[in-house]
Amino acid sequence: MKADKLKLAYKLTFCYLLYHILLVTAILFFVDRGIVLLENRFEEKYRENAEVSMEALNQRLLQLKDTLTLAMYGENIQVLRGRKGSLTTYEEVNLKLKVKSELSVLANQYGYIKDLGIYLPEYETWIDVGTWFENQSVPGRKLFGDVLEVRSGEICLRLGMQNEKKYMEGYACLNSSELQKLLDQKIADNMRMQVTIDGQELSELGNAQDYYPITVRSELYPIEVTYYIPPEIMSLRKYLYVLGGISILFLAITAAAFSRYLNKAIHRPLNNIVRFMEQAKEEKGGEPAVHQGLEEFNYVTAEFNKMKEYLEYYTRRRYEQEIIMKQMELDHLQEQIKPHFLYNCFANISNLCKSYDVEKVEKLSHALSKYYSYVTRTGKEMVSLREEYEHMKNYLIIQKIRFEGRVSIEVQDLPQAGDTVEVPRLILQPIVENAYKYVFEHVEKEGKLIICAEENDTTVTITIEDSGYQMGEDVLCRIQDALKKEDVHITGLGNLEKRLQFVDPENKIHAGRSSLGGVKMVLTVRKSGREKGHA
Repeated sequence: MKADKLKLAYKLTFCYLLYHILLVTAILFFVDRGIVLLENRFEEKYRENAEVSMEALNQRLLQLKDTLTLAMYGENIQVLRGRKGSLTTYEEVNLKLKVKSELSVLANQYGYIKDLGIYLPEYETWIDVGTWFENQSVPGRKLFGDVLEVRSGEICLRLGMQNEKKYMEGYACLNSSELQKLLDQKIADNMRMQVTIDGQELSELGNAQDYYPITVRSELYPIEVTYYIPPEIMSLRKYLYVLGGISILFLAITAAAFSRYLNKAIHRPLNNIVRFMEQAKEEKGGEPAVHQGLEEFNYVTAEFNKMKEYLEYYTRRRYEQEIIMKQMELDHLQEQIKPHFLYNCFANISNLCKSYDVEKVEKLSHALSKYYSYVTRTGKEMVSLREEYEHMKNYLIIQKIRFEGRVSIEVQDLPQAGDTVEVPRLILQPIVENAYKYVFEHVEKEGKLIICAEENDTTVTITIEDSGYQMGEDVLCRIQDALKKEDVHITGLGNLEKRLQFVDPENKIHAGRSSLGGVKMVLTVRKSGREKGHA
């Protein structure tokens, strides 16, 4: 017994723990899916911002190319190149100063330009913002078009052009700090960035091992920018794992506490109830159970005590009913075997013999035999409503011969439900007997007795009406009062209804005034109360 209870505690604790672990797992799973979606949304947002920054860089580079092209085709440069050899030294220097001034204006106009220079092959010299007429290295090979490269840690755009078989080259160096601002705008807080041009890194990145990388590439130039997002922004799932571990640990602790609570709240009160049940079984009653355990389960002990009281009450009531039924059976036998009824029947037989009415003698003798066979039957308290109805009809055969010419009788057939519904014996015949005893004994003619039987979905109703004999309201009231009174004899109306209600509390007998002028007794028996074969 104790082992079974421990098994129950383990099972309940295991189910509790398993249920909540599954619940937490499901919640964590859906939260994880939500975090993944959130991280993806963050990544899309950062990538969109990075692509916007890259597009802005492309626009700046195109703008820089247009600016450099415009500078290379400036009027003063064209004069320098076209009039090579015909210019005086003063004019040549003056034109170069003007070109340098124009380049300085352009460089200052755009804050992201650090240096700007143009190579004049006719003079084998560079004119730039950062150098004053210094002869730079002559380009080793001609460059056609534009190229982006890293030179001395700075991003440079070189542009080579040839017109009318005259080659010219220019360059523009970008301001690294301005470029950083351009690429770093509105991406993410505390982010790191690595710019790579044609496979060459622009600057040292540092340690970014745990950072989340997002890389974007230019469609125009071999430039690649990798943004490293801090892990606390993109790695939200690690917090979920910590939360899951804490939740499972908390569940294990609560499961242990729940197991102790089960033992205190359920097992102890149940053990106490079982002990009192065994005690009540051995002592055939015993003292009421005393609650042990948490007050929240005090109702279990209270309900057990109520059930115990109900059982004792219904056991005592059943015992009393059996005694009453036996006593009423004995009273009935004593009532029916009284000589006057039997003497009257024998007197009728004697008179019929004198008149040589053999057929009625036979009929009365046969009915009398069946009558006493039924009323003296023992060992069977319940009969079908059909048997009881037939016994009543047999009694009417005897009384019809005795009261020939004085009382007319109409009896309807009993519905089919009468074969299955069971009732106590001797329920109908005493009601008919009262009609003969108190009504028809005093009439000389035109007495009338009508018995109807009907059924519906739930009940079978039998109505017994007589024509009455000077019956006033006081007589009807006495009959109605008799239904409420528990008579000591089985033929008492109160006991008839009580016996019916032993079978089903909704069975009843009602007394009222008949349309014939006498008493109308209505007996209602429920089909579901007790049916033959299903008691």
